[in-house]
Amino acid sequence: MALSSSKAYVLQGSVRTVWGIALPIMLHNLVHSLLTWIDTIYAGHVNEATLAAVGVASIYYTLVYLVLYGITLSFQIRFSMLLGSERLHRLPLLLSHVLILIVIAWLFVWFLGTAAIPWVFPAKSNNYNLLIHHYLHIRFWGLPFTILSLFFHAYFTALAKTMLFIPVGFSTAALNALLNYWWVYRQVGGLSAEEGLAWASLCAEAFASLTFFLIYWIKRKHWVLLSFYPFHLDKRYLKRLLWFATPVILQYLVAIGGWFLFFLLIDTYGTTAVASANLNRNLYLLVSIPTWGLASAMHSVAANLKGQGKIAVIKKLLYQVSFSSFFTMVVITLSVYVFFEPLLSFYTHSAQAIQWSLFSFPMMAIGWLIYAFSTLFFNTLLALGKTSQTFLCEFTAVMAYVLGAYLLIKVFHVAYPWAWSVDPLYWLILWIISFYFLRRYGV
Repeated sequence: MALSSSKAYVLQGSVRTVWGIALPIMLHNLVHSLLTWIDTIYAGHVNEATLAAVGVASIYYTLVYLVLYGITLSFQIRFSMLLGSERLHRLPLLLSHVLILIVIAWLFVWFLGTAAIPWVFPAKSNNYNLLIHHYLHIRFWGLPFTILSLFFHAYFTALAKTMLFIPVGFSTAALNALLNYWWVYRQVGGLSAEEGLAWASLCAEAFASLTFFLIYWIKRKHWVLLSFYPFHLDKRYLKRLLWFATPVILQYLVAIGGWFLFFLLIDTYGTTAVASANLNRNLYLLVSIPTWGLASAMHSVAANLKGQGKIAVIKKLLYQVSFSSFFTMVVITLSVYVFFEPLLSFYTHSAQAIQWSLFSFPMMAIGWLIYAFSTLFFNTLLALGKTSQTFLCEFTAVMAYVLGAYLLIKVFHVAYPWAWSVDPLYWLILWIISFYFLRRYGV
């Protein structure tokens, strides 16, 4: 489709549109959760040191991933606004300057990330930090493929072409499982377990990114062309784009940092509590898939509607989608409660850890229900381009989260289940501040 033919990508502000975009994203996110689960199974099959090393290394890699995700999400929002306003003649300007930011970010996180590995994880003999080094030094070579996948994920989501994610996601998961079986379980090629896991993830990322590119290349005549020409460096535009993207990157880094500090505080209760917290984290990642899919869809739909100048439609749509998300979360929460022990038994055989998680379930459930609508308000504010305000929301909520956890655990010495009361507190604060800013902007 030529750049001037943009009518087909002016989205309708309906719940059906949002769910149509969101459902494939949900399945895609579910597949990514399965990838993590597969890696955990294969790492756990080797020994506890490998399992611990891959888990910690994955968190470190996620920090790098979030920097790149923040830039591509900013591109998705800006691109959606251009689609809604039918000003696709400005797309080459956006693409060329996003490319500059991506290259700078890639070089920055690659050099800084690899240089910091020995400092963050000092290598010692008989220490699993050596396994972390082996894993990360391989994974970092896959960053270009990660960037390409994130970019096309943002591109296809903005175009509402998310059905592509289903076949790509499932084929990527199948390849990852096959390579893990080949290199880790069968030990073909003489690779160590952590090296096999890292190479399997890298090859799966390469497959996904190149498949996305191949799909785009075949269909490029029918979709919005990714044209970088005419190219000219506009320092003011680059500065505005950087100012737009930086709060997005920082808010995700702050969020995962707050979560990491909470886990450090949970260690006060002992090993069983840490094991239970990891189970709770896996539960959260599972139950959050539908709402996060809706939030990702709202990024594109709300930004597209803003480009059309339909702020009133965004407000109506936000409340409709929030209601459907809340109702979905009620069903999921009840289902998790009914099948709680069998579900967690997939992750561990520790009856004590499962019991501790069951004790903390009421607080987690309240947090999930508030999350079901608060994250939609937050991400709608982000879709409107108010990135400084969303960073303020995230920073305030995380500070309250960490401070609340410290007071409850270290000062008041509350029982373990009550420590999880900071979860609903975090989501409630995020919703209140997001609601305030949205009202200010007429939503």
